Amino acid sequence: MELLAALGRKAALGRVATGDWFAVRSDRAIFIRDTFHPLLTEMEGGAIAQVCLRNNVPFVAVKSVSDHLFREGQTEEFFDFAHAMEDLGAVVLPLAQALQKETL
Repeated sequence: MELLAALGRKAALGRVATGDWFAVRSDRAIFIRDTFHPLLTEMEGGAIAQVCLRNNVPFVAVKSVSDHLFREGQTEEFFDFAHAMEDLGAVVLPLAQALQKETL
């Protein structure tokens, strides 16, 4: 978190909901939100995290959030993919280098 802050990037640490469905406003999404209180939902990282956990392999996920569940106009939100990739590119290598130093 400190590294991301030093790079001038917003970061949050918290619970992530994962599953095999696209999170849109629905009864299922309301249940997930009200039961688990996640910061975000995603579809990819949970499976990878589970495999890493079972094999005792450290895991970290860096996400660029593309939509905001329960925000008015969610379905109309425009996600600037180029901007997201630029943001991720600015932090992935420094983060990987910092993590490598921690584990050596």
